[in-house]
Amino acid sequence: MTIEFPEVAKKERDCITRRLNLTDQPGEWRGLALSGGGIRSAAFAMGVLQSLEGKCLDGFHYLSTVSGGGFTGGALTWFRSLGVPFPFGVRGQGSRCDTVGPATKLLNHIRQRGNYLDPGRGLTMASLLAVTLRTMLLTAATYLGLAALVFWGLLELGWLSSAPGRPLNDLMRFGGLALALFAVGAALYSLATLGLSPPRPKRTTRASSSWRYALRRTSQKASGMALTAAMVALAIGAIPIVVGGVAARVDPLFFRDPAERAMLIGGALFLASPLAVWMLYDKARKGAALDLPGSALAVLGASGAVLGLLFLSYGMASRMHEGFGWLAAGAIFAVALGLLRNINHFSLHRMYRDRLMEAFTPDLPVKPEGAWGPADRADQGWLADLAPCPSGGCKVCKPPSGPYHLINANVVLPNSKDIRYRGRAGDNFLLSPLACGSDATGRVWTVDFATGGEGVSLPSAIAISGAAVNAHTGGASSPTRSGALGLLMAMFGLQLGVWVANPRHKMVSRAWPNDLYPGLGGVVGVGMDENAWMVMLSDGGHFENLGLYELFRRKLDLIVVSDAGCDPKFSFADLGNAIEKARVDFGIQVTFDTPLADLVSDASTMARRGFAVATILYPNQRPGRLVYLKPTLTNDLPADLYAYRAANAAFPHQSTADQFFDEAQFEAYRELGYQLGKAVAKELPCEADRHTAPAKPTPQRAKKPALVGA
Repeated sequence: MTIEFPEVAKKERDCITRRLNLTDQPGEWRGLALSGGGIRSAAFAMGVLQSLEGKCLDGFHYLSTVSGGGFTGGALTWFRSLGVPFPFGVRGQGSRCDTVGPATKLLNHIRQRGNYLDPGRGLTMASLLAVTLRTMLLTAATYLGLAALVFWGLLELGWLSSAPGRPLNDLMRFGGLALALFAVGAALYSLATLGLSPPRPKRTTRASSSWRYALRRTSQKASGMALTAAMVALAIGAIPIVVGGVAARVDPLFFRDPAERAMLIGGALFLASPLAVWMLYDKARKGAALDLPGSALAVLGASGAVLGLLFLSYGMASRMHEGFGWLAAGAIFAVALGLLRNINHFSLHRMYRDRLMEAFTPDLPVKPEGAWGPADRADQGWLADLAPCPSGGCKVCKPPSGPYHLINANVVLPNSKDIRYRGRAGDNFLLSPLACGSDATGRVWTVDFATGGEGVSLPSAIAISGAAVNAHTGGASSPTRSGALGLLMAMFGLQLGVWVANPRHKMVSRAWPNDLYPGLGGVVGVGMDENAWMVMLSDGGHFENLGLYELFRRKLDLIVVSDAGCDPKFSFADLGNAIEKARVDFGIQVTFDTPLADLVSDASTMARRGFAVATILYPNQRPGRLVYLKPTLTNDLPADLYAYRAANAAFPHQSTADQFFDEAQFEAYRELGYQLGKAVAKELPCEADRHTAPAKPTPQRAKKPALVGA
């Protein structure tokens, strides 16, 4: 049974209050949000946190992060839980000399690892390419083997065989019959509408109108089903005919054997289709939207992948039909492997998560500069263990270790029965130390939550929140929302999201996802709704990229948000999206007291300021305040920032697709966040709530998941 949000919110506030050793709840609830934007956002957010260090930072009760903001927010949460007061350096100590303190060493460690996907010491671009190819080949092999077994069955049944003088096989004839039924149904429906139309207009009775309406709906559904069945049957049945036609016309250019010819055609199409993915990624890396040529490229790539799979599998099945048992054994093995493989482990997500963990939550003491080592302790850093009240009953609380962390992800729901979630292709899915879930799926306590057979760790939660490359996600204009591109990405395993047990169905919390279920549904984009046994989680930015959604839901009195998303034209799209969702979902109005135009800078103009202030109008509650911080260039910044801008015209809004920052690039964003954050800190009521930690806390560890790993 899932948990309602009011119960979660009460538990959070009780835990935070007790942890701060207060006799009553704080007079003003405060939250800090760090937006998505990859490594760019992580660097900028680090500077913002540095500017708030001390009483300002300790005065925040909630920390809400999305994607890249979670890289830095996760590091803050992790190291403060280990007793490091502030992990991002000490004022006045920025050098790399051996005498600096541990916090400055951590700062150096992180800012020199902005290229976290290519760290070196054996973990090079070759490793990244190898993992990508491994994932692509074995994922595709599962679906190839499955299709080959289906074709083999059709050949054994004789449905793909054609008799002399009758070139059409049974499957083609079935497709033709389905098309004929579609045409006959259309004709009959046309005649029915004529017969049901009275010679003179008159009002129909309620019963007559309902009957006609039901007839229309039934005919619409039946027409769609008949047309789909016809297209599938004709496409599959046409493959032997196409192979035979090529044999008769261009025989010298191809193998004479039909099976070999089919595999040659299929292999060429299948191997060429990933090029479409790369070309589309390259467009995104350069900041280009999915325009008409890009959409056409996605459709062509998806068509090539599907047709290539069909031709390849038909060629394999033809050999199997001729008695090549080893091919049948290989197909069965590929399908069995797909059933047994945990695709959360065997995916790009796992590599992405490990590199982030090693860069932002390394083992203490940190390794010397230039070294890249494992992060064994964070690897077992369970999210549930970070709960302020590990006993689960708010009787024994841990001492303060920073704001309560809300990690925002997106649950992918393109097939939702609810139009709210289907239109957005998802819902905000929260990962936090106490509870995990969403409105669509319900919520469970984190100690009971599982990511496909395992509990969830802090590094896993951060990586899930940053899973930007994922199929069937985002708004209506998002490239990844495209069905064709989604099919390409999922078929080759080119996505960073993970499958998790739906909180609605606790009985599958220890099951693991495989290539057939739920993987096959994820390829074709079906069965991805709030009632599925397993649901996919992706980047929180696919729903709301600022981390404001959950803070608005909690009706906080003061919210400070760092918006470091890529916005070179200062369109404030992420801010607009957050405000629109707050109004529609919570009835909250946000009105700016200072103009957003003051934040705009370009090649010839400096912004008047780096932040704006707004009033949050909650229904039936006193108003709150929103302080909105944006990367922009103002007067009186350090000279090195202007120099970096002169050499890099896109700064401070370089593409999010660039996840390979060198030290100078990381440092430019960090310093900009620090300088703009200092101006914000001057405007904030930075006197933290007075509290003293419990004298002798006796924290109890949260219940550990039965299976190890995250």
